[in-house]
Amino acid sequence: MDSGPWTRQVRTEYAAWYLQDSWTSGRLTSQAALRFDHAWSYFPPQQIGPDRFIPTAISFDKTDGILGYNDFSPRVGIAYDLLGDGKTSLKVNIGKYLAPATNEGRYTAMNPVQRLVAAGRTQSIRLDRG
Repeated sequence: MDSGPWTRQVRTEYAAWYLQDSWTSGRLTSQAALRFDHAWSYFPPQQIGPDRFIPTAISFDKTDGILGYNDFSPRVGIAYDLLGDGKTSLKVNIGKYLAPATNEGRYTAMNPVQRLVAAGRTQSIRLDRG
């Protein structure tokens, strides 16, 4: 991502595992599932400058962001075949759904380059107002 003349780098990753099973008895079918999500972020080595405004480069080592959101999400559902012909059914599902892992918000808040750029923006706004 670009912020002014500098580039900030963010890596957000996730992995998920899912188990599901279903059971049928007469016209009633029930399902149960469990999903495990693991999300994390980090920031590769980065450098700001040197340029006209920063004559000496500012370097940052690899920095960890979110080390691990580990979530279990259960899901259950039932379906009932109303007429017994497989064409009309009543279905109910309940589950926990998570927000996706993205390159913004909580996953990027700890990036040292982003904090430096954000501080510079805040300072320039104050100077412009007088």
